[in-house]
Amino acid sequence: MVTKEERIFDRWLIAAAAVVALLVLATFLTLEKTRKLNDDAGWVAHTYEVLRALDMVSTRLLEAQAAQRLYLLSGDETALTTVAGGSAEVRDLVGRATELTRDNSRQQARLAQLREGIDELERQWTEARQIRERPAFDDASLRAAARGSQQSVAAVQRLLDEMDEAERDLLRTRSQEREDTYRLALATEVLSGVAAVIGVLAFTILLRRHLAARLSASALIAEQRERLRTTLASIGDAVITTDLRGHITSLNAQAEMLTAWQAHEAIGRPLVDVFRIVNEDTRQPVENPATRAIREGVVVGLANHTLLLARNGVERPIDDSAAPIRCSEGLVVGCVLVFRDVTERRQAEFAARDADRHKDEFLAMLAHELRNPLAPIRNALSILRLTPDDREAFWGSVETMDRQVGQMVRLIDDLLDVSRISRGKLELRKERVELAAVIRQAVETGRPLIDGAPHELELELPPQPVFLDADPIRLAQVFSNLLNNACKFTEAGGRIRIVAACHGREVTVSVEDNGIGIPPDKLEQIFGMFSQVDTSLERSRSGLGIGLTLVKTVVDLHGGRVEARSDGLGKGSRFVVVLPDRSELPHSVVVEPDEPPQVTGNRRILVVDDNRDSAETLALLLRMAGNETHLANDGYEALAVAERVQPDVILLDIGLPNLNGYDVCRRIREQPWGQDIFIAALTGWGQEEDRQRSREAGFDEHLVKPVNHAALMKLLAESQVARR
Repeated sequence: MVTKEERIFDRWLIAAAAVVALLVLATFLTLEKTRKLNDDAGWVAHTYEVLRALDMVSTRLLEAQAAQRLYLLSGDETALTTVAGGSAEVRDLVGRATELTRDNSRQQARLAQLREGIDELERQWTEARQIRERPAFDDASLRAAARGSQQSVAAVQRLLDEMDEAERDLLRTRSQEREDTYRLALATEVLSGVAAVIGVLAFTILLRRHLAARLSASALIAEQRERLRTTLASIGDAVITTDLRGHITSLNAQAEMLTAWQAHEAIGRPLVDVFRIVNEDTRQPVENPATRAIREGVVVGLANHTLLLARNGVERPIDDSAAPIRCSEGLVVGCVLVFRDVTERRQAEFAARDADRHKDEFLAMLAHELRNPLAPIRNALSILRLTPDDREAFWGSVETMDRQVGQMVRLIDDLLDVSRISRGKLELRKERVELAAVIRQAVETGRPLIDGAPHELELELPPQPVFLDADPIRLAQVFSNLLNNACKFTEAGGRIRIVAACHGREVTVSVEDNGIGIPPDKLEQIFGMFSQVDTSLERSRSGLGIGLTLVKTVVDLHGGRVEARSDGLGKGSRFVVVLPDRSELPHSVVVEPDEPPQVTGNRRILVVDDNRDSAETLALLLRMAGNETHLANDGYEALAVAERVQPDVILLDIGLPNLNGYDVCRRIREQPWGQDIFIAALTGWGQEEDRQRSREAGFDEHLVKPVNHAALMKLLAESQVARR
């Protein structure tokens, strides 16, 4: 008899057996469905492999066609290598597709047609190459052959599309079968749930790690892209990037500004549409450097004198360089073009060249003008040696040398004025002056030129005295320069007219002549530094070409203006000076001239100069005036002689050996016996800073060589009166 426990055991045994059976069945079904899934997956993979082979056939055919077209257009024989390689690879791929589709008769038939189409295409390529290789090939035949090959490629491509669509239909069928099998297998996998759960958990963990890594990589790429964008936007150079075809993929803000193209308009366009360049001299197009960089895979820079033609018509000289962009395999995939506007640099180069030219012209002119007075001085000295007893020849030579030395002094003064104008150091010492007196002083200065020509001078002054707040010396220099200019550029016997008049609160002074005139295109340049209307040897005129520059500078400093007017060459010229803020004094106001001081002579004078000839000749002149003179030729000797003789006056050079004149003056002033000595600097240094240093060192006066003898005598007399 079966017991209760046995029945329970049997039940558990049946249940266990059932469970085991179910597990075995589930395992069997799982294995079967897994095998089926594997088979289905294999067929799907097989179909994908066929699709990849067909796609690669299409790609290689297009690449070979493009290389063939490049060769036909340019004759580049390196493209034939691509054609040959592509053709061989296409045949290998077709063979692979044939192997993969042996179980598909329709695809096998299409592949046979495909091989025939490829054979025909290769025949057409060969024919086109043979046409291209002829010494004098026919363009029409070449184009016809190219069109034929394009049609053959299109036919082959259509056949490939049909095969691709058939394989995709098969792929959809097999994918559906795999999906059905998968559903059945999933139902049987409930019995092995633990393993499935573990598998899912493991897969989930791996998937999350993979997704996290992808997100991190995406964030890093985005950060790098933003950093690159910010860098390109902030740099001063213009940057354009292109793809392998030379089409623009990006351009920064500077490139937008220089080309006048917005990024959204330019991206996708050929680079040659946006970056248009020509030769600055010939205006002929220049090869785009990006084209060569892509073609040859090298860094390329533009030649000099290249202009960028912007979209808005603006032309700019540029410098640039182009470099290829390569992928990780080292293949060229695009190009980066960097360029910059060099307008300011080019203008600076032009200005430097002009400055060099003006400098050379000025130095040549200076040498000429300095030699001019030296020639008559040397001639006069020869006359004095040859005719020592001829009084008429003696005084004629003296007058000649005096005039020529005066001319050299004026040239040197002009050079000093050039320096002051260039450094903005020209200063005015204004006082209340009478206009007519200033003009008469200018006329008196220019009288030798007027009488030597001779010229006829007309002078028209206001009937009433006109007083100005002006620098009398500089203002007289303005009118003297204009008068000298009129004399020099008017043929002998010409007419010069000076007219001064009052107009409201302004005073005008015009200097008019009937000389050679000024071309209209030179009227704006006439006041430029070293500017001369006619510098030919046939019409050589004295002067450094700075007189009118000085005129304009002085008039501007007085708050006025000056204009040049002329009807052209041979029709004379007229210069008009306009000065503001005139004022009139009552007629009863009379300015009495100062009484000249009287020179008593018989003074102890120490002459200090390292130029012995200069020191001895000056000492001789002073002795001839009744003075006692002493000499010294360097700084320490000057201190010793000054302490020994304790002179009344010291005429002291600045540039002395061993101890300069500034230090000599300071040391003398430190001595009790040197407090009341009249010390005058007698030097070739005459700039305002030189005069300031003299005052700071203790000098009473600053005289610039060569000193006029009469002016020196007057200064000595004034110093004697001041010391009484």
